[in-house]
Amino acid sequence: MTEVTTVIQRESILAEDYQQRLKHVIRLQGPGLFQSRTRLVDDLNRLLPQNRRENHWMLIALEANVFGILRMTPVEKLGEVYARLIYTLVKDHGLNHIAARFCVDTFCHFLGHEITVSERTMEWLEQKLSPPPPNKPSQKTMGKLGSAIAFIMPVFLIGICLWFGMKLFLQKEVATTITTSEALGPPVFVRSQEPNPVRAVQTRNVVELREALSSGYPADKRDTQNQTLLMQASKLGFSDGVRLLLEFKADVNAQDNLGKTALILAATGGHIEVVRLLCQSGANIYHKDNSGRTALIHSILKQNNTTVQFLSFMEKSASSPAHETKPPSP
Repeated sequence: MTEVTTVIQRESILAEDYQQRLKHVIRLQGPGLFQSRTRLVDDLNRLLPQNRRENHWMLIALEANVFGILRMTPVEKLGEVYARLIYTLVKDHGLNHIAARFCVDTFCHFLGHEITVSERTMEWLEQKLSPPPPNKPSQKTMGKLGSAIAFIMPVFLIGICLWFGMKLFLQKEVATTITTSEALGPPVFVRSQEPNPVRAVQTRNVVELREALSSGYPADKRDTQNQTLLMQASKLGFSDGVRLLLEFKADVNAQDNLGKTALILAATGGHIEVVRLLCQSGANIYHKDNSGRTALIHSILKQNNTTVQFLSFMEKSASSPAHETKPPSP
């Protein structure tokens, strides 16, 4: 308490000195100093440069309308309003207790108010500004916690007993099943579902796709959009699936309802490895879809630079077969 009192006394001396020099500034600038935020900042920092900290406090207090509230408050209410303004500056505007009191005192000094604060009001202010005590669990809370534990523990123990009982039951069932299987002979495995080539392409499952094609599924079977499996795999960039479908003699130049081929779909997606495989298998690089665009034009529109370079090279090579050069690497 002594240390706090010493700090307040020292700040009171600074406040009196600031107030005297502020009076001189007001005498020069006029009472309109407090009416403009920009004018307050410029004039105070220019005329009282050594008090920039106090000027900053005053600016915060001015923005909180402390000056306007004090000017409109009746004299008999000043004590209560004085304490509430200090509380507001501390809690809502980030000033400490000393800075807030300094600003309110300075405005009161300027307005000529003599503040008399009751002990009850100061006790309320100190109570509001003092840090809250650390939270300690009350006896009521501890009682509720104990009741919850007392209720949960039996349920927990019953759950453990049921879990162990179920585990022993399952072990017994497994042992019985093994004994019965040994008596009946080796198990017979039955496939749960037939291989689906469309699903295999969508999930990039080469094993299922090979199994479906090997079992006789036609490689060029079309869907509702008139697309073959090769077109779907090319569109997805499924290079392993494309390679497998080409092994099963899929039509490399088949077209869908829009006139697009597998090469156009692969080039549109920028799948350079698929584009290479299709070109090596005889895909027509000059084919145009219903919009009149080739695979190269689709690559240019999608800004697939690697595919554009490769297809440009292939067109040049096809137009001048006498010059054999190696195609660019992706």
